[in-house]
Order: sequence, then C-alpha cells, then structure tokens
Amino acid sequence: KEISILQNFKQDCENYTSAFESGTTIISWRYFDDYCEECAYEFGYISKSKNYSNPLYNCIDWRQWADFMRQDFAEVSCEGGNYFISSY
Repeated sequence: KEISILQNFKQDCENYTSAFESGTTIISWRYFDDYCEECAYEFGYISKSKNYSNPLYNCIDWRQWADFMRQDFAEVSCEGGNYFISSY
C-alpha cells in the first residue's frame, strides 16, 4: 500500500515539474515559511548572521515573503498532507 501511495505522489508531482527525476524541492506546508526564510539568507537578500541591531529584522513579514515565493510552487496532496513542489 505504501509503495502505491508513493507512486501516486510521484505521478502527481511529475504533473507540475519536468525536473522531478533530476531533483526538485518538495516541502511540507508546515515548514514552508521556515524554508522561505532560509532562502532569503541563501539568496543573499539578508545576512545569515542575524544582526539584531539592524531594524530590518523587525520589519520582515515572513508570511508575506512565503506567499510571494509560493507562486513558484505547486501544491500536491498525499495521504492528507499538503506539500509544495518547485514548479521550475
């Protein structure tokens, strides 16, 4: 049964991205906001060394940032859980 569930999930993911076989990002909805925050550091938009004297840190709306990034992801469900898959 588990193999069938995973095969269906894989097929659903392949409907949204041609990069599935070569590697793509799949994130549980529970961790998506955290993932987006990490991307901001990785992309160099904000320094990883959290300089709390920088007032910018108090102004970042991470939920809004995640909503902005969500446009590059498709949502796929599997066994009652929702996942975001990179659509590029």
